[in-house]
Amino acid sequence: MNLCLGFFENFKSEDSILLAGEPSDIELLSSRLGSFVDSQESSLLINNLAWVSPSHPVQLSVHRSNPGSPSQQASQFGWLCSVDAYPTIRGKLQALIESGSGHHYFNLIGSQARLVVSVGEYGKSWWQEHG
Repeated sequence: MNLCLGFFENFKSEDSILLAGEPSDIELLSSRLGSFVDSQESSLLINNLAWVSPSHPVQLSVHRSNPGSPSQQASQFGWLCSVDAYPTIRGKLQALIESGSGHHYFNLIGSQARLVVSVGEYGKSWWQEHG
């Protein structure tokens, strides 16, 4: 996977976790989320699937249910991907894969920050300059 991940304050007017890649990367992400939902795992660390910006570090984990108390650390975020939520997530990711360029926003558990999943918008040169 060639996913890139980082936390950016005031990114397009909102604090955002940017998860960017090419269509094949998002296809693999969608597949991994599907496997996670079908498993007995309680969480999935997206950091293990992506390169994390050293200038904009973040920890993003996926949960099948709300883990309860929010993280005590500002750079840790959770994304809800339950059995019920996965079809909607998969649909948005599939639309990105098919378009080849664009992004979708996702809510994060207990946070005002948002998750931005992007395809074909933030390539290696962008990450070298901003990440």
